[in-house]
Amino acid sequence: MVTAFDTLTISRSIRDAGVDERAAEAITQAIAAAISRERESLATQENLDATRVALQTSLDKTRGELQTNIDATRSVLQTNIDTTRSGLQTSIDKVRVDLQANIDAVRLELKADVARLDAKIDIVEQRLIAKMGELNNRTLLAMITIGGLIVAAIKLL
Repeated sequence: MVTAFDTLTISRSIRDAGVDERAAEAITQAIAAAISRERESLATQENLDATRVALQTSLDKTRGELQTNIDATRSVLQTNIDTTRSGLQTSIDKVRVDLQANIDAVRLELKADVARLDAKIDIVEQRLIAKMGELNNRTLLAMITIGGLIVAAIKLL
């Protein structure tokens, strides 16, 4: 709040203190000029209101710019995430295909190994059957021989 400056009252007070009239008026004018300069630099309610409006406008503008930047950054990040996700999915799919190919190759190798083992087992089985036949024939022959010997021994007795 600005108060009025009464130059006449000040000038009289200075004169009443014993200063001559011209000097009192000069002092009063100097004080008035100093106060006037100070008043010019003081903020009024209008100045404060205008500053408040300007600051609010600037703040609103800055908020808008920040929101725009946030939205743009979010969009770029989402694009990067989507690109990375797509790349990872492609890599995963490729690894899956490679693994399936490796699994299929191992299965084929195992089937070939099993077939080779089956063939070897069949050969061993055939050999065993042949050996068993031979042993059966020898056993039968040995039994016949023993039986003949027994019969001959009985006849001799």
